[in-house]
Amino acid sequence: SMLKRKNMPKKFWAEAVQCAVYVQNRCPHAKLGEKTPQEIWSGLKLSVSHLRVFGSLAYGQVPRQHRTKLEDRSKKYIFIGYDEKSKAYKLFDPNNKKVVVIRDVHLEETKHWCWSNSAEVETSLKHTSCLILITKKWCNSAEVETSSDIVVPSTTTTTEFSDEESEPQQPRMRSLQEIYDTTNEVHVVCLLADSKDLSFEKAVQDEKWRTTMDEEFGAIERNKTWELTNLPEGARPIGVKWVYKKEMNAEGEVEHYKARLVVKGYRQKEGIDFDEVFAPVTRMESI
Repeated sequence: SMLKRKNMPKKFWAEAVQCAVYVQNRCPHAKLGEKTPQEIWSGLKLSVSHLRVFGSLAYGQVPRQHRTKLEDRSKKYIFIGYDEKSKAYKLFDPNNKKVVVIRDVHLEETKHWCWSNSAEVETSLKHTSCLILITKKWCNSAEVETSSDIVVPSTTTTTEFSDEESEPQQPRMRSLQEIYDTTNEVHVVCLLADSKDLSFEKAVQDEKWRTTMDEEFGAIERNKTWELTNLPEGARPIGVKWVYKKEMNAEGEVEHYKARLVVKGYRQKEGIDFDEVFAPVTRMESI
């Protein structure tokens, strides 16, 4: 019934079952003394104000690093459940068929995604030939964007008229492989190389990263960010990890190496230890 209410395909039955179980665990039960199973298991009284209708239309905020100034700040998704590890929602992107987890979401529970139109678009894309029409004149300001493996020819064409009658010329067609055959593979590898996937074991072998990590330790000690203490009985520690980043200048050269020692806050779970550890946004000296 959850799928039929929003006219969703049957392929989302697993997400519907998971969402139903999530809600059921937060409903009071007579055999539990009008308490919820989640409350009995965690020992905490939980809020249900975040519960929403499955399959509703959602608008999620797009991070600044994933968009330009002229692109939309929000994107249309479909609500398919809740994230167990954070106070966020699981959303399905019908355009690229991916599941994302976003916290800042605006949901319209009375609306749903029109699956019939999306199916027609998907079918038409599959039958479109992967060819680009090359006209006699190129527009200097024209740009070709390829967001998928299929390129749809533009429906707007430019026609040049002449006083003299001439035979219509057959347009010449070229495939994408011919156009992009000269791509330098070495440059592609350089673009993919980044410090995000750098591990601690590899970083300590580089003198530049070691110096940066020593500076981070010095800043932590000067600012008294952390205080070494004994672990209380029954408490579970949250681990830490190193985050590495390279700052580039306008010429694309490495200008500065950054290393930050951060706490693995994503290891906390709502209803168990989510509210036990926090990071203040201001220094206590300034209050």
